[in-house]
Amino acid sequence: MDQYSNIDAILYFCENVWPLVKKRFPEMRFSIIGNNPPQKLLDMAINDDRIKILGYVDDVRPFFESATISVCPIRDGGGPELKFLMRWQWGCLLYPQPLDVKV
Repeated sequence: MDQYSNIDAILYFCENVWPLVKKRFPEMRFSIIGNNPPQKLLDMAINDDRIKILGYVDDVRPFFESATISVCPIRDGGGPELKFLMRWQWGCLLYPQPLDVKV
């Protein structure tokens, strides 16, 4: 999570989208994978028992294979295409941002 675009993405999702998801799906849990999460994100997880910060993991495949849905809220920068392909390969439903989908 060391890159600006990753930090921006996860904070945007947690501040703007996650509250709507929680309201609609009260049983939903949100696990976040990524090295060096920012303090603001750690604080959000302390205040919301449905957010679990996993930090760095050796192999992401088991997490995506067991996930109901995956988000990739990258709003700036590049690279989401590879993330999409990996998730599709593991059979994980993906919710992209409109900016991420290129025709």
